[in-house]
Amino acid sequence: MNTIPENIDILITAHLNNELNDQDTAQLLTWIEASDEHLAHFHKMAQAHELLYQSGVTETIARPWTAKKTSQRTWWLVAAAATVVGLAVTLFLIPSTTDYELATTDIPVQDTLPDGTILSLEKESSIYHHYNEKNQKHEYTLVGQATFDVRSEKALLVRTGPLVIEDIGTVFTVINNPSDSIITIIVQDGKVRCSDQLHPPVLLAVGETANFSKKTNQFIVSKTKTASPFHFNFTNEKIENVITVLNEYYETEIYYSPEIKDCRINVRFEDEKLSFILAVIASTIDASLIQENSNYKLLGNECH
Repeated sequence: MNTIPENIDILITAHLNNELNDQDTAQLLTWIEASDEHLAHFHKMAQAHELLYQSGVTETIARPWTAKKTSQRTWWLVAAAATVVGLAVTLFLIPSTTDYELATTDIPVQDTLPDGTILSLEKESSIYHHYNEKNQKHEYTLVGQATFDVRSEKALLVRTGPLVIEDIGTVFTVINNPSDSIITIIVQDGKVRCSDQLHPPVLLAVGETANFSKKTNQFIVSKTKTASPFHFNFTNEKIENVITVLNEYYETEIYYSPEIKDCRINVRFEDEKLSFILAVIASTIDASLIQENSNYKLLGNECH
């Protein structure tokens, strides 16, 4: 069943051209968060928009907007959206010597990317490379988990879900498995800049970790050094089971409202502070976290 409303391409195109007001932006964000299909459609439009921008086509389409009346503006947005999608299909069919694709199944792979970066791609992950000649940046689209050991002096961008991660001479790991509730960025060396299309960028330095909630579109940054393997890996796990594990490990007692006990999360943690872990969980299931001295309470409603 097609769940893409007729006017959504108009909103996306206006957003990509920085012409959307706060109310329409909120409407678009709500629609994007409603399903993976919506998110995939948004990224297809955004990628096609960038291809058009590079080729100069958007300039031709956008120029008449300033000369047209408001009643005619919608028509141009529709035309732009239709042209974006149509031209994108054509452009993707053109072979490019700068393109690079790599996917893994059940075995991790290490390879050297076109810009000289050493890539460690974990199992069931994929990466696609495109060199943006306009801004002279190597751009990678990642699904899954990978570690980037950057060796090039040219700028490198990693796109994953709604995030854009810009390397500033570093080694960093990105984890964005489709089933996970969060996107995790871990900086082992140097710095990275992380941003989505709706919020100011977040700067991460060596030893810092950021978790980005796919549901709330918010960053939670940890200053804790992370040198050990993942200690917790909750996959489609009920909150009541998660709290039991945390209580045993941290030797504490975390209270949670009965309404959220069956909420499920997909999230991973290294040896983090309990307050950080609970903040991520609260953000993931849209619950409130209350701290009273060394005690914690998770309060929320049933998950649907």
